[in-house]
Amino acid sequence: MGYNDLSSSKIKDPNVTFIEQFVNTVDDGMYFLTFMYDKKANQILISRKQFRSGSKNAALDAFKERKNDTEKYKVSHEKDNYAMLQEKGQVSFSAFNLGSSSGSVIYFNQTIIDL
Repeated sequence: MGYNDLSSSKIKDPNVTFIEQFVNTVDDGMYFLTFMYDKKANQILISRKQFRSGSKNAALDAFKERKNDTEKYKVSHEKDNYAMLQEKGQVSFSAFNLGSSSGSVIYFNQTIIDL
């Protein structure tokens, strides 16, 4: 599918192709894999998103583990019940949200492949 296939899109470049794949798993949450191919640049941009939900304690433990790894991660934003961490030098983020009894985590990163 390209941007030309979306009737409301103003992006009319036939050289860009966009594909998004959704995978739902039993134990690892949901994944969205997005591929954008640019024929002129001869590159593929890959975006990966993983959505996890569970107990508040499990989400808090995942947050603390990454926050304590200061060599690899930096805190981009932290508030009472939500936070975002970035992997240093990468387009890679972890977002955390805590409810009264549940929590959710979103892992997001991007990679470029030169063809």
